[in-house]
Amino acid sequence: MPKIISIHSFRPGTGKSQLTANIATILAAAGQRVAIIDSDVSSPSIQAIFGVADSAITHSLNDFLWGKCGIEATAVELNSSIRHALKGQLYLVPFATRNSTIDYDILLLSDSFELLINTLGLDVLLIDTQPGVQFAALPSIAFSDIQLLVLQLREQDLQGTGVVIDISEQLGIDEMVLVVNQIPEHYNLREVQQKIEQIYQRPVLAALPYAELLAEYQPATDANAHIFVVDHPDHPISLLLTNVAATLTA
Repeated sequence: MPKIISIHSFRPGTGKSQLTANIATILAAAGQRVAIIDSDVSSPSIQAIFGVADSAITHSLNDFLWGKCGIEATAVELNSSIRHALKGQLYLVPFATRNSTIDYDILLLSDSFELLINTLGLDVLLIDTQPGVQFAALPSIAFSDIQLLVLQLREQDLQGTGVVIDISEQLGIDEMVLVVNQIPEHYNLREVQQKIEQIYQRPVLAALPYAELLAEYQPATDANAHIFVVDHPDHPISLLLTNVAATLTA
């Protein structure tokens, strides 16, 4: 059964998009058919992470919603940008909004997700959302099967994640899981995981330590993607993210 997974955070800068790109690549490498919808309109970065040129993007999901193209025209193939062959298939679907204004029937968004899944034969649809609780982010969250919340150990994150969970519950999202990212080295990872689970009463799939190697990753400057799990498959963070990907799609 295909799954729609939104990956969300209360604020920008948590590493959400990097995690999305790496999880998607792990799933595609394992043979699954995966698409990422980049709906982070405040700072869309999936395109840059995978080294996709502007010329390769001719349509966004909004063009389909506004009746300007077929759903298949919104998907950009990403396999060719990965330096190692993937067993499955990976796509990017841009999703631009105009000043965060949604000027289409929101129910069409749910229909478009299902049509995208059926047309591309997807196993997983990942949505890299706009951070925060702005109205533009809520429809994508509402139509998800699972919500993955990314946070860091900052006061703003700790308070804001609780707000996001409350709103998500009101939207009817039952399955919410968390990843704590870029944990400073002086913290005990197991204790952090247990504490965050205690605070939010939600599973923490991974407590990821800060890694300078990962922090140094920058958007691609050529047609080749810079994906951490591809370049460093045996790194502890890559192994943790592999477990996250497996749990999300179990």
